[in-house]
Amino acid sequence: MWESELAGFFDGDFFDRTKAQLVGLEPYRPGQIPIVFIHGTGSSSGRWRNLINDLQSDAAIRKGFQFWSFSYATGNPVQFSADQLRELLQAAVRQLDPRGRDPALRQIVLIGHSQGGLLAKWQVI
Repeated sequence: MWESELAGFFDGDFFDRTKAQLVGLEPYRPGQIPIVFIHGTGSSSGRWRNLINDLQSDAAIRKGFQFWSFSYATGNPVQFSADQLRELLQAAVRQLDPRGRDPALRQIVLIGHSQGGLLAKWQVI
């Protein structure tokens, strides 16, 4: 895992749009609020596995929330990665709920560490 994480940071292919991914850890379930985990610099979504496992083991949390992760090349400029996240979130909402009938899908929670926290901040400013 360390090698692949550092490769994402040291990768010289800045602005490679194919690297960013928004992934649901389970199939979409209407009525559940998405929680999006955003990893930090030189890291990957795998860093969240223990926290996600703990959250999924709680029946009340599992009933009300669904878990997604955002993966990106951490060597890219922060604003560029934030734009990728915004585009992917908007596309997911349009695709999963084109008629706007799921209010939970519009209450997305972003949890970021380090650079991931900056990406989350860019979503709200």
